[in-house]
Amino acid sequence: MPDLMHPYCDSFFFEGDPGSIVFLIHGFTGSPAQMRLLGESLAERGHSVRCIRLPGHGTSMGDMARTHWRDWLGAAESELDTLLKTYPRVRVVGFSMGGVIALNLAARRREPAFDRVVTVSAPMAFQNRAILLAPVAWPVKRYVYWEKGLREGQLGMPYSAGYPGMPLRSVAHLQAMMRRTRRLLPDLSKPILVIQSLKDESVDLRSPQVILGRVASAYKEEVLLENSWHNCLTGTERQRAFDEIARFLSLDPDSLPTVPGGLSEAPIPAG
Repeated sequence: MPDLMHPYCDSFFFEGDPGSIVFLIHGFTGSPAQMRLLGESLAERGHSVRCIRLPGHGTSMGDMARTHWRDWLGAAESELDTLLKTYPRVRVVGFSMGGVIALNLAARRREPAFDRVVTVSAPMAFQNRAILLAPVAWPVKRYVYWEKGLREGQLGMPYSAGYPGMPLRSVAHLQAMMRRTRRLLPDLSKPILVIQSLKDESVDLRSPQVILGRVASAYKEEVLLENSWHNCLTGTERQRAFDEIARFLSLDPDSLPTVPGGLSEAPIPAG
């Protein structure tokens, strides 16, 4: 058993409706702790919910620095395989990097049982362009650290359990996975809900335009949260985010359009 930062950093499962399951994927340097309130909210509404701890997360930054983006994506895909063998329907909800993973899976996996996807604060680019230097900087500078303290209205421990910074090598891996995922977006045709915090201090706010403008989905929704920081799932508008996700997941599949159309293509930010 790994030495977890907090018990909430571990994977969790809530049993509910045997006919479907919601697969939650946490963010970069985070852990299942940041998804737990969403999971509990969905479970209270009758959903089965599963969230796994991605490799290198929830333990130490040293552990994370030894992982590759293929490890994160591979762990999520392996879990998706297991869930598709067990449940008639699987819905994937990803926060931040977890949203990038969710998009990647939704673009490549064509099983009808995997029938919709939700992204929350998923980056297609970052506000801080210095992050683009990570692939050349990490051999000389191993880690960078976040500003201390919580953003206004954010919940603290245990729901904020995650690293105090990030390994630059891992940032370079995240960028590589983002580039590959952006190229896959035209292959994504599942119904999609994109949630974005407008006070997000990390994600380029054009990211929802990029996602919705490039996917081939016939049914696309966007929800903008005006008073939330990057992690809106632990912020002041978390209940609205939970409600919007639950509403989207409850939509009758037979009522969703099947002919692509809607938003125009958006340019991809550099990087």
